[in-house]
Amino acid sequence: MNPKRVTTRRSQASPKVRFSIVTAPAPGAIGIIQLHGVSVVTLLRELTGAADFTGARLVDFGEIDQGLAVMLRDDWAQLFPHGGPRVMQRLTQRLIELGAEPVTAPDPREVYPEAGSDLEADMLDALAKAASPAAIDRLLDQPRRWLDWFAKAPSPFQGEGRGEGQNVQPPNHARRHDHVPGFTPHPASPLEGRGAVDPRDHLITPPAVVLVGPANVGKSTLSNLVTGRAMSLTADLPGTTRDWVAGLAELPTPIGELAVRWFDTPGLRQSDDPIEQRAIELAGRVIESADVLIAVADPASGFADSAACPRQPDLFVMNKADLLVPLPPGEVGPAGRVRASSNRSHVEARRRHSAEAPSPQPSPGGRGSPDIHISALTGQGLEALSAAIADRLGLTSDTDADTGPWAFCERLRCLAGSADRQALGAYLGA
Repeated sequence: MNPKRVTTRRSQASPKVRFSIVTAPAPGAIGIIQLHGVSVVTLLRELTGAADFTGARLVDFGEIDQGLAVMLRDDWAQLFPHGGPRVMQRLTQRLIELGAEPVTAPDPREVYPEAGSDLEADMLDALAKAASPAAIDRLLDQPRRWLDWFAKAPSPFQGEGRGEGQNVQPPNHARRHDHVPGFTPHPASPLEGRGAVDPRDHLITPPAVVLVGPANVGKSTLSNLVTGRAMSLTADLPGTTRDWVAGLAELPTPIGELAVRWFDTPGLRQSDDPIEQRAIELAGRVIESADVLIAVADPASGFADSAACPRQPDLFVMNKADLLVPLPPGEVGPAGRVRASSNRSHVEARRRHSAEAPSPQPSPGGRGSPDIHISALTGQGLEALSAAIADRLGLTSDTDADTGPWAFCERLRCLAGSADRQALGAYLGA
């Protein structure tokens, strides 16, 4: 490319055109790039060689790709190339060469000019970023819920004349803004009196679910089952997983499909292998940052010693339930009110017919006593485990009723935590 030509183009387009990628960072069939500025048409002519950009047309993006260019306004356009990483990388680099300015966090009102209010624009922005399918209907419902709350908001938002005992503040579970300098929720805001985190925030940013336990209890088999792929090596040998590994999983829960970052860690044990021991130490950092920490055991090993785990687990799960049989009434063993069968033919029969066999009775929760029995081999108990994970995150079938409108983005949280009714009303489009 001729350097002089690039300089000329940069002087024509920059800094009047900004662009942003509005599709998810993961590879996809189609990518979307937004262009905004008074020189959009000039830049598109230089990028494609075409002269007319009325409506939508098929164009060549130089020698990079072919796709659609759509003019939304005189100063607003969208490009629809193929969504492969290399195509997107080359196309964004070409736009920069032509003088366009990349914007990593564009104003949602610019990205979604069709939005009827700032709240709707932020909702659409959150919808594009949300990892969990369970977030979709909840986010779409937020403009209505916030407008309903605003219309009934107590003094000082509402003004004089509200009767006592008519508090419409949604209780519990919203983010306090201790991290915002000088920020304290106003007593009449929907954030006042609520907990440290709104559990629905986990629907946008996937929470971290981490498995911990002795070697060879089936953590890797469970991880492969949950993620639907061979995330971890599995074998009947301790130490098969030497480093923590992660994958994205969608869990079926009472509130819908919940996306989580699923981490499998090495078995908690001492090792003479310095590489393996170093991997166990590094996994400790992942364990400490877990949103839900699951201790996994099997009937033969029991749960790991408390001294070996950097923090208290949130759930205790007994794996290999397909190999368990009920104990006599009143008898409790290491796996609860069940024990491992010593009858080989019974074990094989349970493997073949576990779906028809009666499930072991759960035992009281606590260390050394499982909350849930599962079989990573057959999938038994996976739905109960998913529901328990959601429950530990505060995501239950009653979450929406208990928490009221969802302050799902920073701008909304700050406005809802203030006493500025006029600013909040303008944001909501009231």
